[in-house]
Amino acid sequence: MSDEEYNSFTYGLRYPSRTLAALPNLPDGEHAWVTGTCRPQELNEIRIVQFQEENAEDYFHPDYQGTGGCKITQHGAVTHLDATAFGDGHHIAVCHQIVKPADQVPDSTGYRLKILQISNDSNLKDNQSVEPPVAFEDVTDDVEKCSYSAPITGKDVKMAILRQHLTLDILDGEYKKMTSFPVRDAHDILTNMAVKTDLRWDANNVHCVGIACGSKASIWDSRHPSNSIYAVETHPHFHILSLSFNPNRPNQIVTGTEDGKLRFWDLRKPQKPILESGQLHGHWVTTVQYNPFHDQLVLSGSTDGTVGLMNMHSVSSSARFSNGQDREIPTVPDVHQGGVYECVWSSGDPWTWAGVSYDGNVVVQRVPSAEKYAILLADS
Repeated sequence: MSDEEYNSFTYGLRYPSRTLAALPNLPDGEHAWVTGTCRPQELNEIRIVQFQEENAEDYFHPDYQGTGGCKITQHGAVTHLDATAFGDGHHIAVCHQIVKPADQVPDSTGYRLKILQISNDSNLKDNQSVEPPVAFEDVTDDVEKCSYSAPITGKDVKMAILRQHLTLDILDGEYKKMTSFPVRDAHDILTNMAVKTDLRWDANNVHCVGIACGSKASIWDSRHPSNSIYAVETHPHFHILSLSFNPNRPNQIVTGTEDGKLRFWDLRKPQKPILESGQLHGHWVTTVQYNPFHDQLVLSGSTDGTVGLMNMHSVSSSARFSNGQDREIPTVPDVHQGGVYECVWSSGDPWTWAGVSYDGNVVVQRVPSAEKYAILLADS
């Protein structure tokens, strides 16, 4: 079986979805993502999508449509989620709309955060144990985005939550508030306008968080929150919808914007990007993510229904050791019929990723074998 012939499988949800996160710390050869549907004011679902390498030939077949999977009923649309390993299972942070009575206007709909405890005592696809949600000491309303920090040896995992009025809370491993501060400068305040935001932990610094808001992406140190320590800015007419930290180059980020382009930034020289992609997508870039191991691989998704996979050798850590050219890597075309809102690498394999689109499809793909071995040879 070649990757070029069979390199995707589609898992069909019942309803639209805009969010996806990888479940970390799974056994070798297993991959799992968690997603949630987003029907406003309706009953929704949180689903865990899983497959195993030993059954890859069954999954990676053009006619495969995934069924089953762990299902958790959810009241209110799921707007964002993230996951972290906890004990012998996982914690899943879910941001969701609060279901309001029918006689209230839609604008009164609020948001809330809850943490689900998932036990891995049994297979994720069968008889999944869902324990009661984690209790919070603090108010969990008005939470728009949430993000777990990457586990670092000797350090507890932290959580950052971004509230609708752009206040950032940092929580410790027991979900107790460590600090809270506003993250929008006075001259950036936009009224009567919906502003798209993104929230990511720095892959190299457990204290720093990146926030995209409007045309600016800023980096905040939770130990010194009075002002952002770095900020980059695009054209005011094109908002930044997503950002990602380079895992191998501490001062570099990539942003995805409404003009369909990716921009790579050196935070030490934030006046302009060090590289700007061509017209990679025909509409908004809603998600962008560095590969957690091979930083020349950059994944992106767009509301035009396309997924982009780039080898950005010139701005990667491998550029110091080998020669190469930036290039677009082919992906399976036309697998998403709606806008792609999240693309996420598998936590168990650097060559596998999943994307979710508004048509309710989670599509898993792999890096083509030729590209995989070219990268491994260049890095050796």
